Amino acid sequence: MSLQNINDPEAVKALLDSLRNTQAWTAAVGPSQAVQAQREVEPTTQPRRESGVPSSLSGPGPSLPSHGPGNNGAGPSSSSTTTFSVITPSSISGNSSSHCAPGPSVADLLSQLRAPQSLERPTSSTSTSNAFPEGNRRSPLPLDHTQNTPPVPPPQSASTHVAKPLLQDLRAISFQQALPHISQLMEDPHVVESLTKMKEEQDKLEKRLWEEREGIRRSYEEKVKVAKTKANMIGVGLSKHEAQALSDSFQKELRKFDAEQVLPAWDGLVRGQQARLEALKVPTMFVTTEAGDVEKQRRVVHVLEGILSTSDPAQ
Repeated sequence: MSLQNINDPEAVKALLDSLRNTQAWTAAVGPSQAVQAQREVEPTTQPRRESGVPSSLSGPGPSLPSHGPGNNGAGPSSSSTTTFSVITPSSISGNSSSHCAPGPSVADLLSQLRAPQSLERPTSSTSTSNAFPEGNRRSPLPLDHTQNTPPVPPPQSASTHVAKPLLQDLRAISFQQALPHISQLMEDPHVVESLTKMKEEQDKLEKRLWEEREGIRRSYEEKVKVAKTKANMIGVGLSKHEAQALSDSFQKELRKFDAEQVLPAWDGLVRGQQARLEALKVPTMFVTTEAGDVEKQRRVVHVLEGILSTSDPAQ
């Protein structure tokens, strides 16, 4: 029997018939099972005995032993347990001399039964290997996107982005545009308190400088009075030359005082007020010496002073 006919039912029946004729089959199955199989098929095989066919070949053949639990058979099973139908004499060679000839061994018959499995398994493995080549088999990567994702910077507060542009806008706005901002700003008690304190500091500085200047003027007046007294004592009036000399000395001393005392103190006060007012977000305020900017700031300061003067002193 060739391997090509292994899927033919008639060929399988013939193979099983040949298998039952061997002594190895009888030894493997056992005498009791062989007798029992002969008794079961006896009613149906009477006519076949007359035709010269052994009754052991005409009964229903036992299923091939499988590798299941409780299996005492020696032969391996196919890929699934197969139950064969009754073997008819037509599937057996009509030559009665075949019973006398030595049949193939059990090992040869079982090797033929194993052949289809050995042929089918490489086919499935080959198709699997073709569908998924070994070179392309790779374990799936974990879905972790955090390794290649760049770190997201923390969101910055809106004040960081708006603070500098806002200060730039407050510096550049016109006096008319600054008025609504000033009105809203003066509703803040902290701003009002800070402005009041700055005004008091300015008043103290002005008073101190004024008193020092007045001291210079009083000194000049004393000098003029002494010169006139001396002139009257000798009966001569104060000459024009002496009066001009006293006046020139007085003016020189005033200019020196202004240059060395008043202007530095006033410039320091203005720069300090510009910086503090800018910190309070007062429009147009920043440290500068430009004439146009200083004039605009002076007008804003006058508005602030007017609001402070009309506000309740208790605030």
